[in-house]
Amino acid sequence: MKNIFLAFSVLLVVAQIHGNTEADFWDQCKDELGITEDIFEDLDLEDPKIKCLFACAMRKMGVIVDGKVQYNVEMDYPISEYTGQHITDCINKANKENNECDMAVTLYTCIVG
Repeated sequence: MKNIFLAFSVLLVVAQIHGNTEADFWDQCKDELGITEDIFEDLDLEDPKIKCLFACAMRKMGVIVDGKVQYNVEMDYPISEYTGQHITDCINKANKENNECDMAVTLYTCIVG
């Protein structure tokens, strides 16, 4: 449950930037992928369904566009130079993945470290 809270927290920040709630994205993606609520009981980041759920939400938020994590997602608050560099490093790492599902989880795990 702690992991899903972190996932929601990271995606909530990005979702707020775009004017939607994280629940909207998770619900839409859950429905699109045919995922039931019980998948959240044990957040297994190796589960392909979880990976693709993250990718779907990130696509809807504009974090992943055309198969790549975007560097230019606008934020309404300043970030420190360290945080900015850490995020850039995570984006670079994620963009080395071959598919969006792996890319999304790589980005998430790198950011929340």
